[in-house]
Amino acid sequence: MTSKRPKASIIIPAYNTESYIGRALSCAAAQTERDIQIVVVDDGSTDGTLDIARRYAELDSRFEVIHVENGGVSRARNIGIDHACGEKLFFLDSDDEFSAELVHNCLNFAGAHDVSSVLYGFSNQTDAGKGTPFPHELKMEYRGDEVICELLPRFVGHSYVDICNWVRGDRGLREGKEHTALWRIMLDTGVVRNNGMRFNEALDLGEDTIFINTYFSFEKSVGFLDECLYWLTARIGSLNWTSNNDPVLMARNKLKIMEEKNLLAQSIACKTDLDIRPFYAGTQVLSALQLCLELGRNRTIAPRMRANILSEYLGNDTVYKCIEDFVPPLAFRSIPFFALKTVGGLPIMHAVALGAKLGVVR
Repeated sequence: MTSKRPKASIIIPAYNTESYIGRALSCAAAQTERDIQIVVVDDGSTDGTLDIARRYAELDSRFEVIHVENGGVSRARNIGIDHACGEKLFFLDSDDEFSAELVHNCLNFAGAHDVSSVLYGFSNQTDAGKGTPFPHELKMEYRGDEVICELLPRFVGHSYVDICNWVRGDRGLREGKEHTALWRIMLDTGVVRNNGMRFNEALDLGEDTIFINTYFSFEKSVGFLDECLYWLTARIGSLNWTSNNDPVLMARNKLKIMEEKNLLAQSIACKTDLDIRPFYAGTQVLSALQLCLELGRNRTIAPRMRANILSEYLGNDTVYKCIEDFVPPLAFRSIPFFALKTVGGLPIMHAVALGAKLGVVR
């Protein structure tokens, strides 16, 4: 039975996940914390997703199923926010699996440590089973300025220092960096509502990155529960998979996300005098090289179009300045970075294309 002001609302956007959604909704129904609301927003599914969700709602009054025309995951989540009435918010995916103790353990941790938001552990899973939990370097508690100065840099991107450490072999490129997906945090509804937070419906990808970092810019206390409570299902056809295999979409999304990060940086600078742009400046350099690689080995897009896409990306003022300002250390791994700075991205793309044609690059 759900109270008028439940302890938490679980928002699950869903689009054509009939093979998985039953598992996710069963996880929601099995939560040991019973005073919850479960909002399922069906984003115009054309398979049996909606019917499955409605069957759960018929059996459990805590479920609320909303059917809308397809408008994307950001719009679906915004609709979920409008319908949520819980004190805390969970944004979970319809094709993943999570612990029956998820809500209970996060609420208990928040109370015990006097924090309003709780990050928690997660791992991948495949048909072969659940993987090992992802490693973390998070503290148990972040308060006040620590949220922006210490926690946000782990989520917003890579700095020049991060790249240099990797080039020298001091650290892995992902070490110290956290997955920005919203399925790995319990949010405080008051922080979201009081600051008018909404998902950017113009973003095809990366909306989680912008939302979680914007949230950190408002939040004053975040805890980390070092317990694996969520299992991510990687599958062909997901938005991440589609973007990573479509360099045109990838370039467009990267520029949009960068622009949103710059707007966030301006907002934080106005409030705190802190410039967070160095926290993600290295990401633009890495993204430029990634596009050189993906466009070079793509043989379905005409050469002229590939060159135009890359030139447009590299011609962006922020991207250009980030590449110009980056000074890579003298090391073997620095070769592509020096090449990007000296000869530019197009020769790198052409070299990759030649390698792909000869079978050297896959």
